[in-house]
Amino acid sequence: MNRKAYEKVDYLRLLLAIIGLAALILLFDALGPNKFGEDFKEFIIQVIPDLASILIAFIIAYLILNWKGYSPQEKLREDLVQDLAKVISDPKLPPETHNLSEALHYLNMKLPFLHSEPSFKEFNFNVKLEGVKQLDIIAYSGVYLFQNFQDKFAEAVSNGARLRIMLIDPDSQASELLASNQYFAENPGDTRKSIERIRQIWKDATKKLENFKTKRKRGGSIELRLINWIPSLSLIIVDRDSKNAELKVKVNSLYVDTPPFSTPNKIINKQFSPVWFDYFVTQYEKVWEQGVSLESPP
Repeated sequence: MNRKAYEKVDYLRLLLAIIGLAALILLFDALGPNKFGEDFKEFIIQVIPDLASILIAFIIAYLILNWKGYSPQEKLREDLVQDLAKVISDPKLPPETHNLSEALHYLNMKLPFLHSEPSFKEFNFNVKLEGVKQLDIIAYSGVYLFQNFQDKFAEAVSNGARLRIMLIDPDSQASELLASNQYFAENPGDTRKSIERIRQIWKDATKKLENFKTKRKRGGSIELRLINWIPSLSLIIVDRDSKNAELKVKVNSLYVDTPPFSTPNKIINKQFSPVWFDYFVTQYEKVWEQGVSLESPP
């Protein structure tokens, strides 16, 4: 059963609970003299409030859990992912389990790439920024990210997140070469805008922290490095050290006049693809070592 089908089942449960609650209320109101035997009526009247309380508790719990992003199918999916990860990584298990590992690897190879917009919906960057502890980014200019998620970045840093960002140096040969392309003519200007937004993110995060001084809240950090290189990939790595770590990789175009919005994206889960996850993390670190630090916020 796919995710949409599970959601329909969940909604049906909620609907049935609401209908059941309404029916109990109507029944309680309708019970009057001469409609039932006295003993039976007394029993029903005693039971209805208890049943109604259970249904009300179910409806409230359902709404709260869904508001928080939890649902039975999500829990089931998390358990399956953890169990499969153990099966694949445990060398003591019998050889037959390697078939499962090979099947998952084959499935991962066959999964399609996503366009930019649906990849961000699937990656749900808005939600990830709410609880992120470490975020590593490499992009041409990052103008989309820092324009659309500026407030969320500031909130994340004020909550203790560590941000590391790499952009193409707007005054470098790489930037000049990139700007010669019709689709990236504004890249140097976009990068400068992103740098200013990153500085503003730090100011906003610092201001938020000042409002929490009495709570001894500890803020995060931002480090920005500029590179003289046109990276073949754009990366967003979320909480690399967490067991639930994920990254979104965008493959930058091979042909120079390819529109940037048509480039392929893929989401890699650390539990499902630890080898490829570590590969991209290692690649990020190697480029990071070559980057030049801009004057970073303290």
